[in-house]
Amino acid sequence: MWDKIQGWITGKNCQIDNYFSKLDRSMQVVIDRCTKIEKQLDQEIKVLTEEVAVYKGMLHSIAAALPDMMWCKGMDGKYVYANQAIIDGLLLDRNPLGKGDVELALAAKSRYGSENHTFGEKCANSDEIVKESGKAQRFLESGKVKGKVLYLEVFKAPLYVNGEMKGVVGTGRDMTEYVEAYREQNCGGCGKMADIFKKYEDGE
Repeated sequence: MWDKIQGWITGKNCQIDNYFSKLDRSMQVVIDRCTKIEKQLDQEIKVLTEEVAVYKGMLHSIAAALPDMMWCKGMDGKYVYANQAIIDGLLLDRNPLGKGDVELALAAKSRYGSENHTFGEKCANSDEIVKESGKAQRFLESGKVKGKVLYLEVFKAPLYVNGEMKGVVGTGRDMTEYVEAYREQNCGGCGKMADIFKKYEDGE
């Protein structure tokens, strides 16, 4: 009996050898398929990464070219993006990312004097208003920046990702020239302009 079993194991047509040989071939097929899929995924990821880089670069170029201030803050109120216009015109910090308005304002006050940097002191926290409402809103904000009065028309909107609010995006347009022109000329017949600038005066 043992001789028969031993012959079955060691013979040319050994079923165990055949079984493992087939298993090896099957495993190699699976490995080859996985390798092929991996290469395809690597190529797709490379293409997507390149496309994202192109779009990111394009959006950054657009934001950098626009004269309007553009920014994005996380739910904690800290900046995650700021274009050059808001860096130069309001934040006065070469690297504002990861910082909040209060921190940036205190640094500006320390540098230029508290009487020369008052922007936003009379304004309500518009970020919180947008978060609570969940809707885009318009604000008129003013104050001194480096000793000069700045009037901004600000639009802010909640930033949603997959249905969840992740922060607030905003744009700010410098309206100082128009405000000063209105004051000088009193623009008596411009009712709409008067309504707009009255909100500046009222600090709304």
